[in-house]
Amino acid sequence: MKRQILSTSLDQPLVLDGAMGTELEKLGVATNDELWSANALIDQQEKNLSGACQLFSSGSRPCDY
Repeated sequence: MKRQILSTSLDQPLVLDGAMGTELEKLGVATNDELWSANALIDQQEKNLSGACQLFSSGSRPCDY
């Protein structure tokens, strides 16, 4: 189910209105490094997916620019 939520919008840029960093912190991603977000994208993809799904579940929606 999680992947289905995101896959419908991955054919073009996707902008979310949400606090992704806060969601990743809640999921245990260490943020004590200057490149923490890049490291999380590479090394903790499942947590990124979970964080994005949490944002969708809480009401964040893609923005169309």
